[in-house]
This record gives sequence, C-alpha cells and structure tokens, in this order.
Amino acid sequence: MSSFVQGQLLTAAALNNAFAQTFPAGGVSSYSATLLSGASQTAWFAALGLPSATPGSANGLATLDGGGHLSLNQLPAALQGAMTYIGTWDANANNPALVSGAGTKGYLYRVNVAGSTSLDGVTQWNIGDMAVFNGAVWNKWDGIASEVTAVAGRTGSVTLASTDLTDSTAAGRALVTAAGVPAQRVALNIDQATTVADANQTVTSLMEAVVWTSITAPRTAQLPAASSLNQGQAIYIFDESGNCSQTVTITIAANGSDTINGASGYALNYARAGVVLMRVSSTKWTAISASSPPTDAVGYRNKLISGEMAIDQRNAGASQTIMAGAAGPTYTVDRWHGFCSGANVTAQRVSNPGATGSPSQYAYQFTGASGVTGVGFGQRIEAADSYDLAGQTATLSVNLANSLLTAVTWTAYYATTADSFGTVASPTKTQIASGTFTVSAATARYVAQIAIPSAATTGIEITFTVGAQTSGTWQIGNVQLEAGTYATAFERRKRADELAMCQRYYWQTQTSFSPVSYFSASGQGAAFRMTHPAPMRTTPTVSSTFATTSNITPSVANPNTLDFQIQFVSLGAGQGYSTYTSGNTISAEL
Repeated sequence: MSSFVQGQLLTAAALNNAFAQTFPAGGVSSYSATLLSGASQTAWFAALGLPSATPGSANGLATLDGGGHLSLNQLPAALQGAMTYIGTWDANANNPALVSGAGTKGYLYRVNVAGSTSLDGVTQWNIGDMAVFNGAVWNKWDGIASEVTAVAGRTGSVTLASTDLTDSTAAGRALVTAAGVPAQRVALNIDQATTVADANQTVTSLMEAVVWTSITAPRTAQLPAASSLNQGQAIYIFDESGNCSQTVTITIAANGSDTINGASGYALNYARAGVVLMRVSSTKWTAISASSPPTDAVGYRNKLISGEMAIDQRNAGASQTIMAGAAGPTYTVDRWHGFCSGANVTAQRVSNPGATGSPSQYAYQFTGASGVTGVGFGQRIEAADSYDLAGQTATLSVNLANSLLTAVTWTAYYATTADSFGTVASPTKTQIASGTFTVSAATARYVAQIAIPSAATTGIEITFTVGAQTSGTWQIGNVQLEAGTYATAFERRKRADELAMCQRYYWQTQTSFSPVSYFSASGQGAAFRMTHPAPMRTTPTVSSTFATTSNITPSVANPNTLDFQIQFVSLGAGQGYSTYTSGNTISAEL
C-alpha cells in the first residue's frame, strides 16, 4: 500500500488506489468504491441497499439502546401493551414514586413492602401484589388468593369499632371495648352488686349480688326462675344496713314451684345476715349461709321468770277465775298476773307442744266469756334484774295462739319509781313502746324489738292484751325478753332453779307445822323461826292461818327477807301448841 502523508486529505481515489495495491486481484469492489465515494448517509445507505430514512424514524432502520434492546416506540402498535417487569415497589413509602393516571403502558411492579399508597383509588397493597399501568390507570393484581379486600365494609388501614361486630351482643361488645380487666368484670357483672334502699327487689339472672343498704320494714327478694341461670351459678343476697332483724326481715321468695333448700322461701332475720344461693337444677336452689347469727348467750339471759309457765305454786294447774275490773294484779302461774274487763274469764295452765322451733310443755290459757271486752297478762321485772337493759334494744319473743281473735298487743312499761308499778286500776308506770302481733289458732312464735330508754332503770313490765275475747281460747307460752336485736332460742332453765327464782317473790307452806311448848303460867311466850327457801326480794307479807290451837295465842312476827317467826303466848300453865297449816303464803310480789 502507498504511503500517506500526515495531514494530507485522503480522497476516495487515493484510498481506492491504496486498496488496489493491497488487493491486486482487482482492488476494491465497485460496491465498496461506491460506498466510499458516497457524499451522505443517504448515499451510503443507498449503496448498501438500506432504507434511506433516518434510523429510528419512520421507514428508517430500528435502533438499539445501550442494553442492546429496541425501544418501545419502535415496536408495532400491535405489540405495544405487553407487560414489562420493571422491578419491585415499596407501597408504604411509594418508592419508586408512582402517580395515579401516569405511567408507561404495560409497566409492571411487584409489591415488596405492603402499604396504603393510593393509586387510582386502590389503597390496599400487600406483599406479592402487582401494580400494572394499562395506559390510562394503574391496575392491581392480587398476589394472595384469599386476600381480605375489606373489613366491616371499610378498606385501607382499618381500626375496628365495637359497632362493627354486627353479629355480637351488646354485652359482648362492651367486653371487647372494656379498658381493662376490672372494666371487663363490670361488663360481665362479676364482682358487681345491685344496691337496694329500703324496698322490695326483683332479682334477675344477670345480678350477682343484691345488697340492702337500708331497711326499716320487712322486704322481699323475688328470685328469677332457676332455669334461667347456668348450672352452679350463684346469687349473693346480704343485709349491709345492719338493721335486718326477726321483725324487719328480708324474705327470699323462690319463683313458681322452684324451691330453696326444699322450701318456697328463705329468710334473713338478723343484722348483717347474708346467704349464697346456688342454682343446682332447673327448679332447685341451695342456700348456703354467708354469715353467722348471734349465738345463744350463756344462761339467765331471759329477764322474765317462769316464761314457760311451768311453775304454778298457787294453783298447781287448776283453773282460776280472773275477776273483771279487779284492782289487782291477780297472780296466776308464778310471776305472771292476769286482768280483764267486761266480764270474768277463767284461766289455767295447760299442756301445749309449742311452736315450730320453740317447743314447750305448757302454756297459759284464757277462756273467753260473753261480755268480755278485754283480757291482759303480764309480768313485772324488778329494777335489779332489768337496769342493764336501759338505753339499749331488747328483744321480746313469745308463742301465741287465739281461736277467736287475730290481734295480740304487746306493751312495755317502766316503773315511775323503783319497783313500784301501782295496781291495774291505778298504775304508776310509763309506757315505753307497743306493737301488735297478727295471730291465728295455730301456735306460732312472734318477735318484737323494743328500744328501752335510758330512764328505764326502775323496773320493766311486759303485758299482752286482747280485745273482746267473748269465746274461744287465748294461749301464751315461752315468753322471753333479752338484751340485743336477735331472738335466741327460748332459754330452758332447770325447774329447781326456776322455782328458786320464783320463791324470791312468793312461796307457800307445803305441810302443816305443829310446834309444842310448856308454860308455868299465863302470859309466857315462845317463838319458832321459819326460814324462807330463798332470800325474798323485800320484807314479805306473811299470812297466818293456824288450826288446833290449845292453851296459846299464836301469831306471825318479825318477817324479813331471810325468815319470820311463829310466836306463842300462853293462856295458862301447862302444855300449849298450835298447827301452822299448809298453804300459808309468803309474798314479796311487785
């Protein structure tokens, strides 16, 4: 090949000549020579038989990008829109940034970070979803076959409200929205109490506890049907007021034929009483006491003596007549006196089995008569035995039955002066309180609370009265007065002890006594001492009935609380004697 001078313009002829020297077999072909001598790209393309238009334009050659690929605008329209995977997309941070209504048709992104970026109305993007631009808007292809597209009718980042749970109950929704366990227990009615202020209460199956905060009269708690509760579900019922008692009770009534411990009801009858009622079957409740009633105090809590009517020194069970309008008091069984108005009545100690829960051997019975307008029965308690009741509540309990009348009135008094109550006709006493028991022919036990005033330190009297007992009978037994607000079981003391207590107020000689003495002259005296079986309350009144007197004048002298004397004064010399008969009475009654 010929040498070329640097800087010299190389012509096609010179180049051809150079090629001819290199390739002597014919030199450069005419095709090559034409290409080399072409004055423009068009001439070159024409020499090569290629389209003459600019590459990448219409009727021109297709061009490749840096990756060796055709650009999309150089493809036929029929091929455009085919999906092209561009890469991954963070739907939370919108990276790379995609814009609604803008993009390249067919571009496809796969979500690798879930998010709520809004693309043409779509806000829920999960990992694996595809975002594809269709030339106008972005479409979403779900990448999860069972994808949740909406919750409670809402899409996007949804925060549920309790009202969204449309197939739940109000109680269930309240449980879901409770702020914590204490609030959830409230929603479930656990550890919650329904308070009742001095009223009756209908108990429902939703109530866990029913609590009386105040009570002044007997109240009722009506239970729901046991069948409406779950097996083993319990309801608690309590007296929180401390005023529940045997007269101000809370009676729990079973529903329909349901039973509570086999009965139709259950009563709370003492302060702070409580019970747990457990549903054990569709018709049965078991009551389990949740508190303890006051226990029976030690002996001698009953302020009344001979409350069982067993001691009857005067009549030994025989009938006696109570005189209408008598000044009285007319004593009957020991320590008790009777009175009446309108007409006389007969009275007597009788056998009586007592009331349920308060059995007895005896009761005292009045038999009505035509014209009777009222009958009464009472006992006076000396100051020494009742002063401790002053200023506190005492409880009176008694067995009563009346075959004619339905009302028995009780009244409490205190003496105007110590141990001085006056007579029935002219009393010297002040009323404390009064009340009425509704009675029937069947013996039953009745209870009343009495607020004893602080002034009642002079002795207390308890009386029971009825109206026009014109026929039929009235029976009284097992009478008890004790300190406190709860009626304990009737106190049974030994008969010997009870008799000794009665003989503090009254006793009578049981056999005749015939002392003998010898005298040397008339006017001489002799004395014999009689000791009381028990110290008397005060100096007694002693009756003096003598029989078979010989050569003496007998008398009773110098009575005191421990004894008295039988004195003889001789009528002449010789033997003298007399018989102090049985049945003589020694009385220190109030």
